[in-house]
Amino acid sequence: MGVGSEQAQALRALVLLGFTAYVGSRFADATHTPTQAAVTYVVILIVSIVLHELGHAVAGWAVGAQVTGMRLGFGPRLTPAGSWLDLRPIIVAAHVTYVPPRGARRSQLLAISSAGLVVHLVLIAVALGAGLDALWSRELAWANVLALASNAIPLTGSFTSTTGGPNDGSHILALLRQRGEVLSDADPDLQQLFRTYDGGGVAAAQTFLAGLQREDVGALQRRLAAVLIRIGRYADAATVLRRTPRDPRQPWSVDHLCAEASAMTMLLGGAGDLADTARRAEAAMAAIDPDAEDVERSAVAHTLSLVRLLQGRYDEAGRTAAWALGATEGVARAAVLATMGLAALADGRAGEASQLLHTAMGLDRGPLVQLLASRIAATPAAP
Repeated sequence: MGVGSEQAQALRALVLLGFTAYVGSRFADATHTPTQAAVTYVVILIVSIVLHELGHAVAGWAVGAQVTGMRLGFGPRLTPAGSWLDLRPIIVAAHVTYVPPRGARRSQLLAISSAGLVVHLVLIAVALGAGLDALWSRELAWANVLALASNAIPLTGSFTSTTGGPNDGSHILALLRQRGEVLSDADPDLQQLFRTYDGGGVAAAQTFLAGLQREDVGALQRRLAAVLIRIGRYADAATVLRRTPRDPRQPWSVDHLCAEASAMTMLLGGAGDLADTARRAEAAMAAIDPDAEDVERSAVAHTLSLVRLLQGRYDEAGRTAAWALGATEGVARAAVLATMGLAALADGRAGEASQLLHTAMGLDRGPLVQLLASRIAATPAAP
């Protein structure tokens, strides 16, 4: 987070703190002035925020994570740089940072993500148990109901975020929706795998993986391959995936990714085994659950359309890609449109290919879009 961003966050935090004080002042009664009620409410909210983050930290320690730090608030840092506690003066939000245990299970990550919400539930129960006649109990209940809602409803980059990232609800939802093996981005072995690949390529990464003593090495391989595909290192991704075991919860995924990486390698001029690539793409399409999310089925269908393109079955490639387009979202649509354009161009429909290229370039200019553009440019104009 840059200096300008820190200043903007601090300004927003001051606005939120003022609003918080106003909300607290509305609890004034016959024995408490609005100022007293506002101060009490702000203090209760700060204590609740601190306890929320301590809940995450305690849960992390309990499951074997390395809790590396806690940040409280916005504004200039008050504690020495490098200290575990990063304390700032405007405490309206906070977060902890942690490194999960190697091979962390879904249940362990869920325990860490949900611990803060459990703290709010406990504090609400305390307030209700004490009765709502006292000012502090009414404010404790209300502050924690609001805190519970703002943390439980999935949000990314929320108004009170100190990281600009997803809140607890988003983390929990992502973990619950993940049907395959769960692997945290912060897993130490995953981070070391990326560094090893950067330093020595696929051979070094495979040697590192072979030396690991953990049951989910396949998940590490799949994550590395997915990243390599995302950054355009298709041949390396295919090499990794050929030695990657299937995910029992998503048996189609390795074949799909391997076929995608191999097909892209060949389309961009590299070597590959078309027969094996076709077999994998067809196996993935046959194995994917009919109840799988549309975006997953469309991704597999798009991979199959790339294979059909390589096989010279242009009409089938275009039809399969067109089907995939219906369930494809965001910039990924550009690649599917480019595939449709490549099929149309190969089938002699240059005008249609040019229209598809124009639409695709408005979304993204990835390798398939660039390939379509170069092939259209190399196609002689009709007399």
